[in-house]
Amino acid sequence: RIYGMGFIVIVLMMILGIHCSFVFLNWLPKLWRADAVIILFVYHMFFLNLLASFYQCIMTDPGLVPANWGFYMGDETKRRRYCKMCNVWKPDRTHHCSICNRC
Repeated sequence: RIYGMGFIVIVLMMILGIHCSFVFLNWLPKLWRADAVIILFVYHMFFLNLLASFYQCIMTDPGLVPANWGFYMGDETKRRRYCKMCNVWKPDRTHHCSICNRC
């Protein structure tokens, strides 16, 4: 669990570092021009949208495998995998999460 929080902090530091370097190094000397204020306003609208989307990605529950999802659903030529921890058939690209204790 601590590794996941560390990854989130690293990504946020990278985003804020790029943001601060762009705003303070590129636009702070030109701040009193009208076009710079408009550009910074539009840039900050996109930046706030980026932060809101990142927060929503972190906080959204990924869901779980439906109870009626079975071995014979979908293409029957593919090999299906079974999770011994959850006792369910796993869809493609699904792995068991030790933090959530589900697939």
